[in-house]
Amino acid sequence: MDESVELVRQFVLAGFNKIHLDTSVHLGDNNIKEKLDTKLITRRGVILCGVAENVFAEFKLLNLKTIQPVYIVASEVPISGGS
Repeated sequence: MDESVELVRQFVLAGFNKIHLDTSVHLGDNNIKEKLDTKLITRRGVILCGVAENVFAEFKLLNLKTIQPVYIVASEVPISGGS
């Protein structure tokens, strides 16, 4: 999850304003044979969106004309690099 937090942080700092959040993907410490709990998926989304909002607030201080990010929250985002 730490890498996901850093990735979202870097995208916001780079000025991206369309942020895709797919928190239904198994991470390294998840059992891939079990379906992820909805509460875990939700908690991850809250964490990542919170990071993006906090970073954006700081970013906006230096970039006054920047646009507030919009979030695409879904579990149908293609896997990075394709599949």
